[in-house]
Amino acid sequence: FFFKQKTAYEMLRSLVGSEMCIRDRYQRRVHGAYGQTGAGKTYTMQGKGIEEDDPNCEHRGLQPRVFDFLFAMTKNQIEEGYATEFLIKCTYLEIYNEQIMDLLNAQAVNLQIREDLKKGVYVEGLTEECASTSEEAIDLLRRGSRNRHVGATKMNFESSRSHSVFTMTVESKRLTGGLSYVKSSKIHFVDLAGSERQKLTAAAGERLKEASNINKSLTVLGCVINSLVEISEGKQRHIRYRDSKLTFLLKDSLGGNSKTFMIANISPASSSFQETLSTLKFAQRAKMIKNKASINEESMGSIEGLKQEIKKLKDELSKAQNLISTLELHKKNVGKMSPCTVSYTHLTLPTIYSVQISVVAVSLKK
Repeated sequence: FFFKQKTAYEMLRSLVGSEMCIRDRYQRRVHGAYGQTGAGKTYTMQGKGIEEDDPNCEHRGLQPRVFDFLFAMTKNQIEEGYATEFLIKCTYLEIYNEQIMDLLNAQAVNLQIREDLKKGVYVEGLTEECASTSEEAIDLLRRGSRNRHVGATKMNFESSRSHSVFTMTVESKRLTGGLSYVKSSKIHFVDLAGSERQKLTAAAGERLKEASNINKSLTVLGCVINSLVEISEGKQRHIRYRDSKLTFLLKDSLGGNSKTFMIANISPASSSFQETLSTLKFAQRAKMIKNKASINEESMGSIEGLKQEIKKLKDELSKAQNLISTLELHKKNVGKMSPCTVSYTHLTLPTIYSVQISVVAVSLKK
């Protein structure tokens, strides 16, 4: 059975949860295509004819369709008052022969992966551009695709010679009571290069070197998946993320705070039986991984809101000091002393404060 592009997108959207994927900002989402060379991974992700993108074309890929859905939902959320502002930033990179290259800046090559407690895993010096519409995001995808390494083999005339990762960082801001609540999420669209057998592709020279690096990184990915499955079963395992740039880059997404959706592309050719079986086993193992995704939200006050709060607290503190001064003045003028307790509770003070002052009440001598 062959899925049409629209059918694959509708199934993916039902799994994502429609509107909830916008309201609930999970830290990371991953949509990836895996399979042998020539099985249709790039076609699934980008579609046919990305240069002349037509919204009504049946060959339109998952990425343009998801872009349309994402920007339509952000617009609806703003109109409904759920959020006051959305910011969407995009990056596009490829991993070619174990080197990271910026597809939005052809001059940026051999970039380095860094790891930070706050940022997590990120690529240093990677170009990041904002997109306010689906058309702008598709244009960034189109620009980057022109710079991607593509070559011809015996099995695929336009074979991707690198793994590509298109990332969208979505941030929403909502103002409530002088405080701003910011939710953020990263969506990775991963188009993996296909596994190859030299005997079938007849690769030689530079193509053979590319195939070796592709197969190596896919092997490491398979080992990482196996380790994550065993951890989900309660076993103690060391996960070798750093053995490959691909697995290190997707470290937080594969086994961390994320929701991952993987598409397994297979070929109907009988000569590809072994690769088809291997792809299906890989997908079966990947389904057994258990991640715990949580919503990523931060609350903070705006400068103006914080200034107003400080002024309010200063005024209340001044009133309390005046009250204390008045009561101390009365103490000096007392006659016969009869102790009593006066509780002053009508001041609007922060909840962590209370004022209770013991004084003496009295009949003053005329």
